[in-house]
Amino acid sequence: MQAADPTQYNTGEVSVRTSSGQVRVRKGQTDEEFAAESDRFRKEGPVISEFDTFTNAQFQDVNLCAIDNVTQSQITHRLERRYFLGSFQECLDETTRLLDKLEPTCEGKQESKKYNKLLKYLTGFQEKCIERLARGLTVNDNK
Repeated sequence: MQAADPTQYNTGEVSVRTSSGQVRVRKGQTDEEFAAESDRFRKEGPVISEFDTFTNAQFQDVNLCAIDNVTQSQITHRLERRYFLGSFQECLDETTRLLDKLEPTCEGKQESKKYNKLLKYLTGFQEKCIERLARGLTVNDNK
């Protein structure tokens, strides 16, 4: 019996070794998926984010534990951007709203870890905003 020729098909799967030494199979794209994505890129071009995309985006007050990582990153980026541009009151208000909505969505080790990480991040940001507001620093003042 003869083995199948691996050059005749491509599932995109590849074995990788993680930092802990475990072997993991990473799922790849099939040739059809790659061709469809490539065609879409040629027709529509790259996705361009404007300079103020994250500061002007209107996200509702959501539980950060219950949303996908991309939206979560956009929200945290918007907080960081407001802070570093000197909008400390806006940053504080939004951080407080997010902290009020933050709650674990289910019980489990990973969920608990994610919740604690977000809680630490948001409370740290809230404290930094309060500190800056207490010192009365604005965008134009010396830091």
